[in-house]
Amino acid sequence: MINIETDIESILNLRTNESIGKELADRQLAVITKGYQFLNNPDNNVLYIADEVGLGKTYIAAGIILLFRHFSKNKNLQKDLIIVPKKNLQDKWKKELGNFVSKNYLLDNTNVKESYTFENCIKDRIKAIEKEDPVTIFRMTSFSSLVIASNGRRNLQEYFIREVFKNDLYAQDILEKAYDKDYFIASNLRKLRNLIAYLMNALSPKINCLIVDEAHNYKYGPGDETREESIRNEITSRFLGAIKDKLIFEDFPELKKQVKFPLAKKIICLSATPKDRNLYEIKNQISCFTQKHLLNTAKNNIEIEALLKKFLIRGNLEYLLKDDTVSRNQCREEHRKGNVNKSEEADHLTMDDTFESVFWQLIQYKSIKHLNQKNNALFEIGMLAGFETYNVDLDRKKETLNKNENGIEYSEDNTKEYEQTESRKTKDSQDLNIVRNIINSYNETFKQFPPHPKQTKLENEIINQLHYQDKSLIFVRRIASAMELEKRIIEKYEREIVINQQLKKAQKSFNKNKQIIDSVIDLYNTQKIKARLNDLLTVFIIKKRDKIKSLTT
Repeated sequence: MINIETDIESILNLRTNESIGKELADRQLAVITKGYQFLNNPDNNVLYIADEVGLGKTYIAAGIILLFRHFSKNKNLQKDLIIVPKKNLQDKWKKELGNFVSKNYLLDNTNVKESYTFENCIKDRIKAIEKEDPVTIFRMTSFSSLVIASNGRRNLQEYFIREVFKNDLYAQDILEKAYDKDYFIASNLRKLRNLIAYLMNALSPKINCLIVDEAHNYKYGPGDETREESIRNEITSRFLGAIKDKLIFEDFPELKKQVKFPLAKKIICLSATPKDRNLYEIKNQISCFTQKHLLNTAKNNIEIEALLKKFLIRGNLEYLLKDDTVSRNQCREEHRKGNVNKSEEADHLTMDDTFESVFWQLIQYKSIKHLNQKNNALFEIGMLAGFETYNVDLDRKKETLNKNENGIEYSEDNTKEYEQTESRKTKDSQDLNIVRNIINSYNETFKQFPPHPKQTKLENEIINQLHYQDKSLIFVRRIASAMELEKRIIEKYEREIVINQQLKKAQKSFNKNKQIIDSVIDLYNTQKIKARLNDLLTVFIIKKRDKIKSLTT
């Protein structure tokens, strides 16, 4: 057993400069030590770090896997895998790991530093882990696009043989058999995806440490042969050897012998929000990474809660207010009913029987009619363009589109609110054109943004707060929502406060300038909603100045 006071402190330093608080650094070092000791026990394989944002989960996980490398007898065989949500976090992890080794690792151990390189650690596509890479960083979105559209079954097979598996003879043999067993036909794409994931597992070396950042993204579990889950979850769980598909291994018994169940020896899950609705989500997450874990046999939330303290660490930020210590959770009030006003018992978000309600019902009616659904029928609201913002997919689609050497296209769309599953035949918002036409028509007719059941309530509350000079910090889920909300608030501020209050008040106070103010208001009211007031004023002043010049010359 490692001595906390001597060994770890002589290896790692979490306080590399004075700007890092001693209490925070000491706590990080203690968690690293505790986490390493826990996982170093052969009976333990999963650690969940659920610290609040700001306590350094990344550095804690980096410290734990570095200790495993430091104490490894064969450092060149130590393989680490990190799974993150998106590409920007791949870059972040590569940078932070490099900084941690160079700044926080105290020893001049060339064996550790030479075996711990990050030059080729970021992978744009999921593939078998290369034996030469000490660290591999995948992004979750790449698990969703494992099997791509192609110009024929044989082209798809050739793509996997040549580009993905680099003409590996074992992979070629499996894929030839898969072709003969009709795995490459459209109706069997789900089986093909899972087969490819198992094959990648079989050709990968055993992973010593797996880190899953933002692990709560896997809260719905891996799915099985009878219950379909998101493509991302399904591929991840097969790639990591967390689940066995009986039908696939009946077709390929030789592959089953090569798949590692699980791929990773030790697993570190990171999330500041490990659960949303219930504790069963934590079990679902871990089940995507391994079959062997403490919660595997837990049947309900009570049993899960009793086991969490054995492997889950939760740290909370606290504030000292006079003589009292207050946690961050005590400083906030959580509302789940859509309410937007700032109060402990805020009103639930409802829709009044007004024009706003009629407009939203029109969008719903047109969408349902477009989907050939009957009134009151159920459909997946997350697939609708207007679910959170009218701006979703309307201006442009942020999508990276690539082609491989065979000309086969594949894409990753980082703007989706939903995970693709096999049953989804339509990958874009199904009511895209319906919403676009209605919104454009409204804009042209009324010269302002149309009402929205969520955003209109929020912008009204923000404008109301401005009257009292209150400040608000708003977090939204998507970039499109932030962009639209900004435009809505500015437009509402200009119309209701600047135009209807300040300028109309100025009309009464400055009789000499009444005609000029009238011109500004008329100009604003006739412009499209994209034109901002300050731009219109600039144009107006320039025109006025040019007119004065022409009169004086």
